Amino acid sequence: MLISSVRIVFSNIREADKLSEFLITLMGYNPSIRQDNTLIFKPTFYQFIMYSARKIKSVIDGNSVIITGNYMFVVKLIKLIKSCETSET
Repeated sequence: MLISSVRIVFSNIREADKLSEFLITLMGYNPSIRQDNTLIFKPTFYQFIMYSARKIKSVIDGNSVIITGNYMFVVKLIKLIKSCETSET
């Protein structure tokens, strides 16, 4: 199991938790569980069985978000974020 982490810096952090919630649930994860400044997303049963998906953690740290989880899903999340970024410009 490959684990990867990525740090994403936002100019406006107010909506970062909502964006993380939206994109990660879009990838097939259950809604988040909040613990302090960490959002924890557990995979659906389908994601767990088909892709060996594990939980994803999203930690808000200042004006950045640190996302940790399965390599495949972190890479997919990065692509989703980049596609959102390019569609707004």
